Amino acid sequence: MPYKRMKKNKVEWVADVMRQGKRYFGIFETRAKALDWESEKRNAPEEELTTPTVSLTLIEWATKYLEYAEVRFVKKTFKEKKAMFKTFFKTVDSSMPVENLRPVQVLNYLRAQAKKRSGYAANKERKNLIAGWTGASSI
Repeated sequence: MPYKRMKKNKVEWVADVMRQGKRYFGIFETRAKALDWESEKRNAPEEELTTPTVSLTLIEWATKYLEYAEVRFVKKTFKEKKAMFKTFFKTVDSSMPVENLRPVQVLNYLRAQAKKRSGYAANKERKNLIAGWTGASSI
């Protein structure tokens, strides 16, 4: 059943459907549209529900995040994020697909930063990588 929520002084209807353990959401202006969408999703074949994913390289991911960060953050923060990606791509191949990046690669990078610069610097790098990773989903 769709439910109503307020968003920036505007009413919107949120429809959600659970199919085979996955939840699908849709946001609509009217309850009727939300109900139609829910019934459509419930009756749709499973193949239609999945959307093909586009594989990004690390440099494409970083570029998209930096474009977002340039608008979202102050200049000093943006420069810090940009510098972090420059040093990160000196140790990690920037043409590698995002899904191939392993935690051990990031950990090795952060350990090297802690040794070469300081623990504080490594923690700032970690903070910016996490922000880039989680911020990419909002882009």
